[in-house]
Amino acid sequence: MSARRRMRPGPRTQTGAVLLLGLIVLTIMLIGSLAMMRSVETSASNSGNLAFKRDLGNQAERAAQRVRTLFATGALSTEPARDAHAQGSNYRASMLPDNAQGIPTALFDDALFATVGDPVNDIVLTENGVQVARIRYLLDRLCDAPGAPAVDRCVTEPIDLPGGSATEMNSAENASASGAGALPQPILYRLSVRVDGPRGTRGFYQSTYAM
Repeated sequence: MSARRRMRPGPRTQTGAVLLLGLIVLTIMLIGSLAMMRSVETSASNSGNLAFKRDLGNQAERAAQRVRTLFATGALSTEPARDAHAQGSNYRASMLPDNAQGIPTALFDDALFATVGDPVNDIVLTENGVQVARIRYLLDRLCDAPGAPAVDRCVTEPIDLPGGSATEMNSAENASASGAGALPQPILYRLSVRVDGPRGTRGFYQSTYAM
């Protein structure tokens, strides 16, 4: 009687499940790393853009300072001078056409700007010989036409006085027979500024002045 030989089980076949699982984990980690890097880059870009925007607003004050000088001691310091257009001072004695946001359309078109202002007046800021910002501005009087201003065709600013505003008192005076004693109201002037900064950034700023 022959002895029965006991069969030993052979080695188990490798299925590669561990390798596949490892590849999946590595892929997920790679995607997470890329998403994190993109988030950091986006945050840095947004922070930089906010800083640029804040700086553009500060630079726009240069145009405001120039206009204040024009009103105080410059070419627009007298009322007759403000009654007529002055292209050399970027000034219009009547309201400029604007868009839905109230920005003069001439600030968007270089050719159109050249018909109402002078590009020589642009304020160019450089750093180490490289241009970092360009400031362009327009000043217009909020009237419908050049000439001596009148309350009925210009935008004015009411003056608060005891017993009522200047607008109310003028209306009462004009309703009388003579209209004598009517108080003059300040005519409003609008300063519109465009600032072109680094990385193609651009900002628009406005302020009004009452004379």
